[in-house]
Amino acid sequence: MWFWVLTIGVALSGLVAGLLSLSMFHPYLRRVFPKMTDKQIQWVRTVFIFGAVFLGLANAFRGKATIAELENRLRRPSLAAEQQSAFVKKLKESPKEKVHIQCGVESAWSFCRQITSLFKNAGRNFEVYPVHFGAPPQGVMIVAKSIKSPAAIALQEAFNLIRFPLAYFGEEPSLEVLYAIARTPPGDEIWLIIGDKS
Repeated sequence: MWFWVLTIGVALSGLVAGLLSLSMFHPYLRRVFPKMTDKQIQWVRTVFIFGAVFLGLANAFRGKATIAELENRLRRPSLAAEQQSAFVKKLKESPKEKVHIQCGVESAWSFCRQITSLFKNAGRNFEVYPVHFGAPPQGVMIVAKSIKSPAAIALQEAFNLIRFPLAYFGEEPSLEVLYAIARTPPGDEIWLIIGDKS
């Protein structure tokens, strides 16, 4: 609603500005182009006005797209207290293998900090660090040496328990999913990768 009010306001402002500026330039056009007819001056006036209105509308729509993009980037998932409690309970009951929490992009650090605090509350052994991937990973992924690992399955169940869908659960994601040189962990390591839009 407010967007359209502002958009119409911008368009009207461009229209008024065009009318005022052209009324002032009318004598100037007469002096510079004495052979111009009133019809030609009117045509220039019309083109100028519609150009101002078009630019105003284009800037308004571009501003809307920019605002939507910023809102999307700033929007972070937040787990409710009940979800946090269920997640911690499941982690406490699961095998205690070390989990390597990898944060792929700056926009995911807010959610990453929330997850690491839950690991800490559960008394789990974990390590968290930023990783620079070839392309920003999307969503939350669990990568293990074997998908039969009880610790990896328990971690997957913890996310399912709080109804948080995983972008990937497996042993070696494709380059389209995880653009990195190493895509499978060594030994019994478990990777919890938190990417963009998670």
